[in-house]
Amino acid sequence: MSSRAVWVAGTGRMGRDIGLWCLAHGFDVTWVSRDAARLEAFRSRLARDLRRMASQEPPAGNATFLELAAVDGTCPPVPDVVVETIQEDPDAKRRLLDVLVAGAGSEALVLSNSSSLLPSSLHPRCLGAHFFYPIALTGFVEAVVPDGALPGDAARLQDFLAALGLATIRQDESRAFAVNRLLLPLQDACFRMLVQGAAAADIDAAVRPFLGTGPLALMDAVGLDVMAAAVSAYRARMEPRAAADLAPLSEVLSRLVASGKLGRKNGDGLLCGSPLPWAGADGGIESGAGELLGVLFRLTCRRAVAARELDAASLNVALAGLFGVQYAPDSTDVHDASVAARMYGLTGLSYWRPVPDGAGQVM
Repeated sequence: MSSRAVWVAGTGRMGRDIGLWCLAHGFDVTWVSRDAARLEAFRSRLARDLRRMASQEPPAGNATFLELAAVDGTCPPVPDVVVETIQEDPDAKRRLLDVLVAGAGSEALVLSNSSSLLPSSLHPRCLGAHFFYPIALTGFVEAVVPDGALPGDAARLQDFLAALGLATIRQDESRAFAVNRLLLPLQDACFRMLVQGAAAADIDAAVRPFLGTGPLALMDAVGLDVMAAAVSAYRARMEPRAAADLAPLSEVLSRLVASGKLGRKNGDGLLCGSPLPWAGADGGIESGAGELLGVLFRLTCRRAVAARELDAASLNVALAGLFGVQYAPDSTDVHDASVAARMYGLTGLSYWRPVPDGAGQVM
């Protein structure tokens, strides 16, 4: 890719990670913020990273900082790529992208790092580039290409991500964010146990043997406010039965956020900070719950492949990058199918509905 100038709009965790990754791969990066004081504080926090990168080989790109109010089409360097990374608020993203696109000019590749909002809903020129934190460990990105993308932009996006050394899962908008949706049934099941009185640490301990991490700890790390916005956006695009099944997850997340629980970002979440706002949150987990949750996750992966939301190779890239687990295609598991049928009969939840054998399994 010949273009080397990138604007990263946003000074949160993802904006920092994306910008530093671009710098390390030789791109010149300009961080853009709507808030002058926040931008200056961010610049101070980056000072050590920038000093470290100044002596690296091959050389890193140049870092600059720009207030959004100063974006008027004359700000050097003119970007080849614009990456929006702010909170999952569609109106805020639209307003920001309008300003960025006007200032960047007609040739810039315009990207959103949103994990739940379709790029075409944010700006006519926008494509999706959903990076997964931390990029150095996950090593992949989900590219979302709308049907109405400008000619050549999909190829430019692929070239940009390849220049960053990242594996790419390419999706159209009908399949967008399939990687995140893999976790929704598991998260819902864990939240149902949590509200019923199981301890958060016990739930996560039950999941770690097959996933390598706890889903509740992961949600704390991502941010419960981010999760609440994302689940709401996913449900809005689901068929009614599936959306209804996940209503309790959405409602509890919204309740937690309203009570001030945001996760690790403010030290108050599912596994940290104040007690959860319901009785009995210190109870134990039922015997066999870990096996049940493992079956649910494997079932979800098989369903994603069977429905062509992800092919086996893309699923393997995602699972390896996020959790260090592998996917074995064309496997069958009679036990999982039996458990799924029993749970579907007991609960009626659509995500327990059995899928045909032979769609593969997670090992």
